[in-house]
Amino acid sequence: MMVFFSTCQALALVLSAAAGALPGEEAYLEARHFERLAKYGEALTAHQECLKAGGALAPYALMGVARCRSRGGERAEAIEDYQALLEAYPRGPWVGMALAEMAESLRLERRFEEASNAYVRILAQPMPPSWQDRYRWLGVQCFAELPAARDKAFPFCRTLCAEAVSSRTRLDAAKVLAESPELADRFEAAYAMVKSGAYTDASKLLPQPNGGEAGDAGWAYLRGRVLIGLKEAKQGRALLDTLARTQPDTQWARLSLMHLARSLLAGGDREAANTVLETLLTAYPDSEEAAEALWRFAEASRSREEEAARYYSWLADRFPKDARADDALLLAGKLYSDIGRNAEAIASYGRLLEGYPGSRFAADAAYLRGDLRERARDKKGAAADYELAAQGDLGNFYVHRALERLHEMGHDNPVKAGPSLRVCGRDSFVRPFAHDDKTAPGKPGSEDAGLARIMFFGSHGLEEGEWEAVVLASADPEPPEAVYETVAAAGMPGIAFWLIGLRKSEAERDLYAPRWRRVQFPCAYWEDVNALAVETGLDPFLILAVGRQESFFRANAVSGAGATGVMQLMPGTAQWLETVEPAVSRDHAEHLMYPANSLRLGAYYLVRMLERSNGNVMYALASYNAGPGNVSKWLKQHPNTPPEVFLEVIPFVETRHFVKRVLGNYGAYHSLYSAGNNAELPK
Repeated sequence: MMVFFSTCQALALVLSAAAGALPGEEAYLEARHFERLAKYGEALTAHQECLKAGGALAPYALMGVARCRSRGGERAEAIEDYQALLEAYPRGPWVGMALAEMAESLRLERRFEEASNAYVRILAQPMPPSWQDRYRWLGVQCFAELPAARDKAFPFCRTLCAEAVSSRTRLDAAKVLAESPELADRFEAAYAMVKSGAYTDASKLLPQPNGGEAGDAGWAYLRGRVLIGLKEAKQGRALLDTLARTQPDTQWARLSLMHLARSLLAGGDREAANTVLETLLTAYPDSEEAAEALWRFAEASRSREEEAARYYSWLADRFPKDARADDALLLAGKLYSDIGRNAEAIASYGRLLEGYPGSRFAADAAYLRGDLRERARDKKGAAADYELAAQGDLGNFYVHRALERLHEMGHDNPVKAGPSLRVCGRDSFVRPFAHDDKTAPGKPGSEDAGLARIMFFGSHGLEEGEWEAVVLASADPEPPEAVYETVAAAGMPGIAFWLIGLRKSEAERDLYAPRWRRVQFPCAYWEDVNALAVETGLDPFLILAVGRQESFFRANAVSGAGATGVMQLMPGTAQWLETVEPAVSRDHAEHLMYPANSLRLGAYYLVRMLERSNGNVMYALASYNAGPGNVSKWLKQHPNTPPEVFLEVIPFVETRHFVKRVLGNYGAYHSLYSAGNNAELPK
C-alpha cells in the first residue's frame, strides 16, 4: 500500500474517477511529489513502482529513477540509467530530456568531454531559442574545463554574444570569448559587454589609445561608448563626434550619432541633442539608427506630451515601413488626446487605420477615435469607428468595449463575436456560471495515447518539455488542430504556438487566424476551474482570463518578485489567505506550483478583491495586480471617475496593461465558449 501526502490526496481522487487512467499514475504522482520535497530515496522507490507497471509512463519513470539517483549523489549509476533509456527508446519523445539530464550528470562528475558531446547532440534537436542559449552556455562551461579543448568553447560564445536572448548569458559568454587570442573575438566580446552595460569589463579589452589598433573605427566607437558609460561623457561624446565626421561611410558613424544624441538628451542638453538628431536624419535618412533614435527620443520625452507626440509622428512620417510606425501613431494620438488636441489625435488614429489596416493596434485606434467623435457629438462617425473596432482580435479590451458602447447606442451586434459584455460597468461580475461537464470545453480532441499522456502531465503541472516532445515525435508531419488544442488545454499554449510555427506550413502559421482561437484561449485545467466557479460563484471564464494573463497557464512560472504558479500569487499572499479563508489550507499555500492549489488560491483572492471593490471587476483586477491599498489611493485621487477613464489614469503601466488584457481575455472566452457561441466557430 502506497502512502500519499495530503497534497496528493485530491489528485488521487481525481485520477481514480478518470476513465482510461495510465498504468502507474499514482506511483508517478507520488514520485514527483517526493522529488519536489527533495526526498530522492522515497521518490526513487515510487518511480521503480511505476516502472513495474509498464505502459506509457514507464520511460519517464526510468528517467525519474536516473534523475533521483543523480540528485541523491549516485551520478555514475544515473548515467548508466540514462544510457540504458536512450538505447531502449532511441526515437522516443524523451530523448532530448534524457540527454540533458545525462549531460548535467556527466558535467557534475567532471566527465567534461562526454558532457560536451551530449550538449552538442542536444543542440541538434529543435527547441526554443532560450533553451538553445542555456545548452550552449552549459557546453561552453564543459569545454572551458578542458584545457586541450578550450578553444572549442569560442564558437558557442560567438553565437551567444550575437544572439543570446538573456543579457546575463550574453555577458557571461563575452567574458569567456575575451580570453580568445583572436583580435576579432575580443572585439565581439567587448561589443557584447557594451550592449549589456558592462562598461568596466569592456574597458579592459580596449587597446591602448596610441596603439595601432586604436585607429580602427569599431574600436573607437566602443571607446566612446565606454567613456560615456563610465561617466566621462565629455570625452566620450567628443570621440563619437570625431568618428561620425571622419568615418561617414561606416556603420560606426551612424551608431556614433545615435548614441551621441541619446547621451546629450540624457544629460539635459535637448538643443544639442536635437541638432545631432537632425544631422542623423539628414545624412542617413533611411538608416535603422535614425529610426531608433527617433523612437528613443520619443520614449525619453513622454512627460513632455507635445514633444513626444511630435517625435512619434516624425517616426511614422519618415519611416512608414518601420515595425514601430503603427505603434508610434497610436502613442502620438494618445498624447495629443491627453493635452486636449483632439483634432491631431483623431488625425493620428486615422493615419494608423488608413496606412496599417491589419495592425494589432487598429482596434485600439478605431475605438479611441470613436470615443473622441462621440464626445464631439458625432454619433454617426463614432458608431462607424466602434463597428470597425469590434472586428478586431477577440483578446483586445477595446473590441469588447466597442461592443458595449454600440449596445448603449442602440446598435445591434455588428460582428458575430459573441455577446456584448459590460466590461467597464459598476454591476457585479460575480455570478454563478458553470458548464455542463458533458459539453465542457477544453477536453482532449483525440484518444491518442500520446495526447492522454500530455493531459496527464499538464493536469498536474509536470514536465512541460514532455508535452512538446510528444508532438515533435508524432509520425504525422502536420498534426491536426486537436493536437495543439490538447497541448494548450493541458496548460501550455505557449508550447502549442511554438509547435505550430515549427510543424505547420507557412500558410498555416497565422496564430491569430480563427482556426487557432481555442489554442489562443484554451480552457486549461477546466475541471478545477469549473469546480471553483460553482464553489465561489465566480464566472469560470474570469478565472481563466486571469490565469492566461498571469502565467499563460504555466504551472511552474515564477516572476522576478517571487509570484508563483498559474495565478501568480506571492507566498505572503498565499499564507494570508490560509489564515482568513477556510477553503484554503497550509498545503495549498506551501505548494503553489500545483495548478489546483494555485487556481484555488487565485480564485479566492479574486473573490476577496471583488468584495472590497463592491463587485466592480476593473477595480478588483487592479487590486489583484497592484494591491488594494494602491487602488484605494488612486480612487481617492480620482473620485467619481468613470471606470474606463480610471483605467487610463492608473499610474502603474504594468497594472494598466494587466487590467486591459484580462478584460480582453474575459470577453474572448465568452465569445468562444458561452452558450450558443460554439456553433459560430470555424469548422
